[in-house]
Amino acid sequence: MSNLVADPAEVKNATAHIKGLQVPSPPALLLSISNELAQSEPDKKKIIAQINEDIALSGKILQIINSPAYGLRNKVKSVDHATNLLGLPRLKTQVIAGALRYALERSLPGFEAISEYSHCVGVAAQLIAKNTEDLSEEDAYITGLFHDAGTMMMLQLFADYNDVYSQNRSQPFSFIELEKANYSVTHPVIGFMLGYRWKLANDVCNAIYCSHYHLADVDESIQLLLASVHIGIHLANENILGLTCEEDEECYAILSDAMKKLNIDEDALDKLTEDFNEAIA
Repeated sequence: MSNLVADPAEVKNATAHIKGLQVPSPPALLLSISNELAQSEPDKKKIIAQINEDIALSGKILQIINSPAYGLRNKVKSVDHATNLLGLPRLKTQVIAGALRYALERSLPGFEAISEYSHCVGVAAQLIAKNTEDLSEEDAYITGLFHDAGTMMMLQLFADYNDVYSQNRSQPFSFIELEKANYSVTHPVIGFMLGYRWKLANDVCNAIYCSHYHLADVDESIQLLLASVHIGIHLANENILGLTCEEDEECYAILSDAMKKLNIDEDALDKLTEDFNEAIA
């Protein structure tokens, strides 16, 4: 696993910006599960009981697991059933996903749309990871889910950010420069801080931080992960938001690089689009 790569000066600046804001915190349940999984022999019954105590969270977890993206033949009706099917480490990923969506949607009115969009990016990245050697499905989904989380704080910080975000989100490189010029802080840095606070893996935090970088400019250890998220963003933009790359040089460049890294040609991308649309239906 790689070391954290965020610029300390950027992190310090972002920390000053978001001071006093309502920043989603990992629930005590997630920390408790993480501690239990760190034991040499985790107590499965204890973990299941803890999740079942939080009705809202357990419901969100089952909703995610039962989505077509998981491709399970039979509906999962309980946390116990989910644990037997997925195993404890994969269940933890769904606890993170459910807890984050639940926390974000409570933190800011109207954030449901961004939460759902990020979930779709995660689903697309997960679909890619299923057929990619050396790429974790869990890391791909969580990175996609968290990649845009920093926008929540930006929306709270700056009154005009929603317009800037909506008009420039499909331009991955110039958008970050615009954020720096207008606000002196960027949403990937804030997203990185949020991922670190939620104790996500270093590779996931680094991919969030580098989500608007060229693949050639990031460490090889996260290139596959980042490429899966880049294509996930493309699929979500095109199929959820109706945004295309046809006339956007920046968008096309980042998609092309990701396809090359993952050995995905146009036919494979079309098939992936079909699978994605089926998964989010």
